[in-house]
Amino acid sequence: MIILIFFSGCSFTEHNDPIISNELEISNKFNIPKGLDFKSVVNIGQELGKVLGRDQKLNAFAFSMDYSEPEIEGVLNPLVENGRDIHQQLLNQINTSPVWNTLSEEDKQSIICLSDQELAELSFIISVTNQITSTTADWDRIRSCASGALGIGVVNELVKNTAALASAEVAAEILVLVGKRTLGWVALGLVIWDFYDCVK
Repeated sequence: MIILIFFSGCSFTEHNDPIISNELEISNKFNIPKGLDFKSVVNIGQELGKVLGRDQKLNAFAFSMDYSEPEIEGVLNPLVENGRDIHQQLLNQINTSPVWNTLSEEDKQSIICLSDQELAELSFIISVTNQITSTTADWDRIRSCASGALGIGVVNELVKNTAALASAEVAAEILVLVGKRTLGWVALGLVIWDFYDCVK
């Protein structure tokens, strides 16, 4: 009941219907939502390269300033929509676990109301993490590129140990981290482009 009260203050309440599909089962107790497939993430990286002007062979500090945040937002929209689904699925599970009662009111609010940028970052984290479980993936390279691009400790540990997210504790930690680390569209675009540039 508490979760519904919190949801009423969020700007995306129309998306709060429970989602019961598109889950990757890692344990009997916790299901990890599926992110975007790796090809989709790579395509987003390619489009960001065009928007940012970094699809040319430029030095690390040179990129076009001839872009706008709405352009980047448009490219990242698939991550936003996927992030909305992931967010709802994780909240549904965390809210029914003992972990919910261990969170502060501030943390509860920060993980319930995520901005579109935060939803996109959440989708990116889960999409990359789930890719590491693929038998055809170059695990070491993806781990290294994700850790370098994301640059945040708890996610670095997550991409080294994908099964760690199969707990409400770590899922809540990821949501709190994303909810408190707001990146603008440009910064988020650069993070995702950096990952794409590393793995291509």
